[in-house]
Amino acid sequence: MDSFLFMNFFANFSLGHWGTFFIWFTFCTALMSCIAYSCATLQFSRSLEKSATVAFFLHVFSLFWVISLLFFLIWKHRFDYYYVWRHSSTDLPWYYLISCFWEGQEGSFLLWMFWHAFLLVCIFRKKYVWKNGVFAVLMCIQTLLSAMLLGNFFQSMSLGSNPFILWKDTLDISIVGKIPSNFIPQEGNGLNPLLQNYWMVIHPPILFLGFASMSFPFAFCITGIFKKKFTQWVQPATFWVLFSLCTLGLGILMGAYWAYETLSFGGYWSWDPVENAVYIPWLILLAAMHTMMMVKKKKGVQTSSILVMFSFFLIWYSTFLTRSGILGNTSVHAFTDLGFSRQLIFYLFFFLGMIIWAIVRLQKNEIKKKIPSQGFVDQHSQWLFFAAFIFGLMGLQVLLPTSIPVYNRLLHLFGITSHLAPPVEAILFYAKYQLILSLFVLIGSSIAQFFWLKHQEKYLLKKVVLLVGIVTLGITWLILQSSDTFHWHYILLLMTGIYAVLMNIVTLIYLLRMRLLPSGGWVAHMGVAVMLLGILFSSGYSKILSKNESGLIYSKDFSKKMNTEHALLWMNDPKKIQNYTVRYAGKYFKALGYPGYIAKQDLKFQAPYFVAKHDIIHEKKIFFSKNSIVPIDIDHIYYKIIYQDIHGKTFTLYPQSQNHTQENLSAVPAIRCFWHKDLYTYISAITDPTQKKDWQIKTVLDIAKGKNFFINDYVATLLYIEKLDVLPNQEIVLSPQDLAVQAVIKIQGPIKDYIVTPVYIIQNKQVGQIPFIVEDLGIKIRLLNIYPTQQQYRLEISTTQRDYIVLKVIEKPWIGLFWIGGLLILIGFILAIFRRSQRF
Repeated sequence: MDSFLFMNFFANFSLGHWGTFFIWFTFCTALMSCIAYSCATLQFSRSLEKSATVAFFLHVFSLFWVISLLFFLIWKHRFDYYYVWRHSSTDLPWYYLISCFWEGQEGSFLLWMFWHAFLLVCIFRKKYVWKNGVFAVLMCIQTLLSAMLLGNFFQSMSLGSNPFILWKDTLDISIVGKIPSNFIPQEGNGLNPLLQNYWMVIHPPILFLGFASMSFPFAFCITGIFKKKFTQWVQPATFWVLFSLCTLGLGILMGAYWAYETLSFGGYWSWDPVENAVYIPWLILLAAMHTMMMVKKKKGVQTSSILVMFSFFLIWYSTFLTRSGILGNTSVHAFTDLGFSRQLIFYLFFFLGMIIWAIVRLQKNEIKKKIPSQGFVDQHSQWLFFAAFIFGLMGLQVLLPTSIPVYNRLLHLFGITSHLAPPVEAILFYAKYQLILSLFVLIGSSIAQFFWLKHQEKYLLKKVVLLVGIVTLGITWLILQSSDTFHWHYILLLMTGIYAVLMNIVTLIYLLRMRLLPSGGWVAHMGVAVMLLGILFSSGYSKILSKNESGLIYSKDFSKKMNTEHALLWMNDPKKIQNYTVRYAGKYFKALGYPGYIAKQDLKFQAPYFVAKHDIIHEKKIFFSKNSIVPIDIDHIYYKIIYQDIHGKTFTLYPQSQNHTQENLSAVPAIRCFWHKDLYTYISAITDPTQKKDWQIKTVLDIAKGKNFFINDYVATLLYIEKLDVLPNQEIVLSPQDLAVQAVIKIQGPIKDYIVTPVYIIQNKQVGQIPFIVEDLGIKIRLLNIYPTQQQYRLEISTTQRDYIVLKVIEKPWIGLFWIGGLLILIGFILAIFRRSQRF
């Protein structure tokens, strides 16, 4: 009987119950493993280590099932679960369903935990000292992450948010009584349209891999300090520092490209607080990497320890900023508060306490051995410390303004009203100081590398520095001859970037002469120099091609900037924009399974579907036959823009819009990449689709067959009249006694000819007309009457405002240098990782 009740109990478990069960099991096993590894570290007990190992693998097993169950619910569109309903919908392709998993906070924490567990499994068989201590710290972090998913339990306590909560359990109690108890939503809220991008499928996993890997240097550092091995932890931790810099850097670079390709602010980095929150720990860890290179000489031990620990702390601080809701009014990326704030504040104080303990312990046992100074230039360690100092300043300069909402909240707790506000012009504010500080990094790194290579030849260093400086001045002068930008800070940045590139080239020449391959450091430093030049050219020397030079105001409702820096394009009306002739050629859609774009005029709406007016063919293959349903992605409308340069070469771009109203227009740019520049195009205003067309009767004409006439300056010809047996509108059926006549008119448009076919009907002794509308030209023609004796036909011509778009076109010269520089930095880290992996 007892076994029957036990089996019946589990048989009634839903997938949500199983998910909650495994979340709790994940938390408990992580906690048990953490405690057991900690005890094994203190007591050196084999049995405790085995117990910790068992708990660890049970934790991994349980976490696998939590992730699998949530993926399964999203895949099967189980909208009875709130997380699935909130972040997904049935119209999403399979790859965006993957993005739905980590769009929410709960899913992103699971992704973080997954990478933690994955990396722990990868190093489990490694035979290195202090393994128990390292695993104790890492499983402590895993325990805290697991606690973020426990959700509501008991009556008044809540830890994080449970992703397996039911949809109906999130409703207000007043609403619950008004819907059936078995009601399940048939459609979900959907994925944020801005996240429906292939970069959002791969960018978050890489970013969270960087987050997870930053726990490992911290764990080695804390364990080393606990074991009083104040320098020995550096060697195994260096591998993880490089790995974290590479993965987190790659995630940041991917996010920058997503912003450049998806958002319409015209760049790749907007200094949004959430962007800053990820950039700051990367900078601090970069500073730590440089000081860790000094530890071999018994220098920088304390600095390296503090920087490594605070880079990890800043990851949690950035998590607090983005998930507590504190940035809700200052960042478009921040999550709303789902009850994580108190937990995250507790975690911050917990890790801060651990760091303070480590610093105190380190200070009491600080290494007293000193190396005699060899002078500033002769001491390689001084150059490394200088670089770390600059990186620390760069991080601090971003951290302090980004944290202004935190200062205001803290002051409010003490009854003080603060009026501090983040910088209004964030891009100018941050970029100014960051670029100035980066100048010191570039000059110092390029000279220090060469001196490290030829450290015994001071005279050669002075000679090379002077020669490269002269060549730099010459190249800078040549570039400025073909430029119209002469701001002193741009010139200074240009000179510094060129100088750094040339010094790195000289270093490479000496390396090859000595039959040495370039190190990862050389590649990374060259990447920084190239990236700086890319930033300079793409930002300082970019040109707005779409300037309104006519002096006319497009609309009083538009801002001054939109009226002066944007171009108004009427449908199929070519316009000269600098060296290009640009034409707006209509609206297009994407259809599931179709490789190209489908014109709106090729579709007709029959609620709730779009159907094809004719066979839709691509490369001689019929994808959709006439009158078949076309699965259109209605959230994305593409605007076909045809460019023709002065040489007659043409190319087509398809910028798109989301939230298709004038007030809430969300534009996604289209980019044409050339080898030396990008042409960046985005839509800034469109014809309001919710506004009903206002047709005005322009004229009524009596036209004879074969005669030409004018419609809005377009030449038109009445070709012939024909009798119809079947009407184009199949809802009206003709009987033998009815009469239907169709006029066939050709209009010579600016780009192509249009065939217009208005219809005249006599049915049941009543007269009717079916007008024909040419949306491209804003023309509607109605056949009003037929005069057989005069052989003339009366036409009514009505006009309305044509479809238009307002777009901005920006030319970004040499922006490819930015992406090339970023990839060189990552390649440099990868080379260094391979070198260190042999020692790890």
